[in-house]
Amino acid sequence: VDLLRETSTETQYGYLCVILLVLLLGRVIYCTGAHPRLAFLTGTLTKALDDLIHAACLLGLLMCSFAGIATWRFGSYRDEFGSLSESLQTQFLMLFGEFPEHWQANREIVLYTVMTIVLQFLIVQNFLLAIIVETYMKLRVNIEEMQTEQDFFTDVVNCVQSHLYS
Repeated sequence: VDLLRETSTETQYGYLCVILLVLLLGRVIYCTGAHPRLAFLTGTLTKALDDLIHAACLLGLLMCSFAGIATWRFGSYRDEFGSLSESLQTQFLMLFGEFPEHWQANREIVLYTVMTIVLQFLIVQNFLLAIIVETYMKLRVNIEEMQTEQDFFTDVVNCVQSHLYS
């Protein structure tokens, strides 16, 4: 009984450590926004968040629609499409190149696979890329117009001088 209790306690501490590490990672990412050049990364994602959420909704709708079609059409004879959740999981794996076994044997599954990859992967991926690039370019214009923004070495020299003479 003590061993089970110790294992349970260790698991709980493990979860707590993961949560703390994720919070610390978020804090580090947040702090990168203090410098204009580093803020490109966080600023791009922050400014594009609304558009990214809409793209995620579109991707979710597409995935659910395709999963429903796959479950309805192939679920009776293909285990990987037997339920809506299994179809969603199969689609997700297909996005990373792991296709169902013998998927080339059935023309309908080939058509389904091609349509899924074209719509979900290529089109949505290009939308995401366009959203991020557009936001990045807007931020880049703002950074270039800043009077206080300088190159890396000048920033380092100014920081050292400020620290020494303050």
